[in-house]
Amino acid sequence: MGELKIAYSDKKVTPLGGMKLLKDFIDHLQILPYLNELNIPQPNSNRGYDPTILILGFWLSIITGGNRFSHTDWLRYDTTLQSIFELDKLPSSRLIFQYHL
Repeated sequence: MGELKIAYSDKKVTPLGGMKLLKDFIDHLQILPYLNELNIPQPNSNRGYDPTILILGFWLSIITGGNRFSHTDWLRYDTTLQSIFELDKLPSSRLIFQYHL
């Protein structure tokens, strides 16, 4: 039986690393560019989020097991997931809920 080698790495780690497949699928279907073509209300503030980012954040929370708006906040602290989806940061659950109304 072979010896198990253990090594440390400086690479970021996330339990949601398989989401790269979802990112590739979304890119292949060109869903986000399609959302940009729709007549979605734009933010009134220069600090507002792009509506496609709000939608993507909500989808990610559902796909990763969230079943409440507050579960969206979990993903705000997973910088590796944000880098997979090429995002600077994700919106808070309060922002998504306010936008939904």
